[in-house]
Amino acid sequence: MNFKDIHFTWFYIGAISALLFLSAIVDMQSKGYFKKEGFYCGGVVAMDSSIIKQNMILDSLERAKQEQILQKRGLTSEPEILSLGEELFNGNCKQCHAVHAKVVGPALANVSERRTVKWLIKFIKFPQKTIEKGDKYAVALYKQYQQFMPNHDFMTDEEINAILSFVEHESQYVY
Repeated sequence: MNFKDIHFTWFYIGAISALLFLSAIVDMQSKGYFKKEGFYCGGVVAMDSSIIKQNMILDSLERAKQEQILQKRGLTSEPEILSLGEELFNGNCKQCHAVHAKVVGPALANVSERRTVKWLIKFIKFPQKTIEKGDKYAVALYKQYQQFMPNHDFMTDEEINAILSFVEHESQYVY
């Protein structure tokens, strides 16, 4: 084989590779991999900077909106409060509760959407008393789980608020 034949062979291989690559791109396009905001390529999404900036602005607006919702409920997303809430949750609640799953007791994700913070503080401090007074929601929980949650009357309202803030913060993440 001479140089010309080798050169032609490599050219031919390159041309076939290019055709296969183009065929793969057409196939990927038909499967929806190429979209306006970017395209999927081996585990990486490529996007232009204007879309990244737009997403950052939207994320910032969403965080501000979430903070307003938390404040209306009497909760916060302050890092030091969330840290305290996580510590207290792990030491007092985690044995029976998780944010996204039932354990011994119910999952707590978005709990402040179901009940007010004032109600939650009262229930967390004195669950049996709340049930015995006939609170419909508390009675329904008792019927579903067939046990009383222990009193947490040793906790301050601020500590329970920190736990609830932590739970609401974690509620936005699905693991």
